[in-house]
Amino acid sequence: MNINGCSRCAVVRTPPSAGLWPLSVDGLLLLASTALIRGSGRSRRLRYVVWAAFGLGIAVSLAANIASAPVLGWQPILVAGWPPVSLLLAVELVSHRSTHRDREPSPESGAETRREQRTDRAEDVMWAYFQSERCQGRTPTGAELDRIAGTNNYGRAVVRRWHRDGRLRPGVERLAAAS
Repeated sequence: MNINGCSRCAVVRTPPSAGLWPLSVDGLLLLASTALIRGSGRSRRLRYVVWAAFGLGIAVSLAANIASAPVLGWQPILVAGWPPVSLLLAVELVSHRSTHRDREPSPESGAETRREQRTDRAEDVMWAYFQSERCQGRTPTGAELDRIAGTNNYGRAVVRRWHRDGRLRPGVERLAAAS
C-alpha cells in the first residue's frame, strides 16, 4: 500500500492516522495471506473469515492506491492498482498450489505414504480414546472419535472395521451407534 497515497485520502487527515492506516491494512493482508497459504486443515467457517479479511484488505489497499494516483486516467489507475491485484493473484496461486500438493498423490514424493500415516495416527488416537472411555464404562460414538482425532465421517467406519476384525466384542458397535 502506498503510504503517501493514503495520507492524501479525504478520510484520513491527521498525520498519525495517515501512517497507521497503511500498517493496519498491510498487517491484515500479511496475516490473512499467511493463514491462507498455511491452512488446509482448518474449518470451512475459518477459511471464509480468512478469505473475507484478505478480500477486505485488498479492497482497502486498492481504493487507497487508486485514490493516490496523480491523474484519474486509465494508465495511472492501472499502475496504482496493480500491487494489490498482483498480491491477490499470488496468494490465490500459492494457496491453491499447497492444497493441491496435499490432495494429489505423487509416487516420487511418497504422498500416499504420508496419507496412510495420517490415517494410522488418527486411528491410533481413536483407539486410545475408545479404550479410555470403555474403562470408564462409556462407549464413544463415531462422531466422538471424529472429534477427538480431527477427522470427518471416519469414526463410524473405524468402529465397524474394529468390530469386523475382532478388535471389539460383539455388540460394542451397536452400543456406540445407539449412544
